[in-house]
Amino acid sequence: MKYVNQPVRKTDAMALVTGKPVYTDDLAPKDCLIVKILRSPHANAWVEDIKTGNAEKNRMHSYL
Repeated sequence: MKYVNQPVRKTDAMALVTGKPVYTDDLAPKDCLIVKILRSPHANAWVEDIKTGNAEKNRMHSYL
């Protein structure tokens, strides 16, 4: 009953406020493939061409 109606300090409060904790979304292994999806703003549209120039300049290994 000693915690009832009493403030309890979180153990990770200062780390959260200063931005120090590392979340799983922040981790990316060296051999990880990062996928970005671009959706068409037009319903039932056909993709006629994909410009891969920027991906090739940035030495991307895979693109569709």
